Amino acid sequence: MRILIAEDEAIIAHDIKGIVERFGTGHPGATCQGAALEYISNIHKDLVKRRLRSKADLVYLSNERALGDFGVGGLRARYKGRLTSSEEFIGAVYKDYGITALVQRGVHQVDDKTIFWEDYAGNMGETAYDFAMLISP
Repeated sequence: MRILIAEDEAIIAHDIKGIVERFGTGHPGATCQGAALEYISNIHKDLVKRRLRSKADLVYLSNERALGDFGVGGLRARYKGRLTSSEEFIGAVYKDYGITALVQRGVHQVDDKTIFWEDYAGNMGETAYDFAMLISP
């Protein structure tokens, strides 16, 4: 598998048999969740455009309290008369895109194939990956 990122376009080898991509804020002190959210959405759209989306498992790993928290307790917007939270909105988008969201996790170590994290309750865990983009603090 080969992934090259050039500006907003991911150039992906067409011979992938199945890849696992992980994107997220990573470090427990990272505060730029919006960049990771935008990045994974762009990767999803690029894979769809190239008809490769079914070959990739996209996972958004975040230190946020809840999906769409953005470090500010989330956002609310009125849409067609209904007040919607950023957690509901992003959750619906990720469900539609087939993106798995793992929140309340802070990464403490990364090796060539595994991301090691600790959740808010102090439980240790790990997530395998082929390609990851993590934001530092």
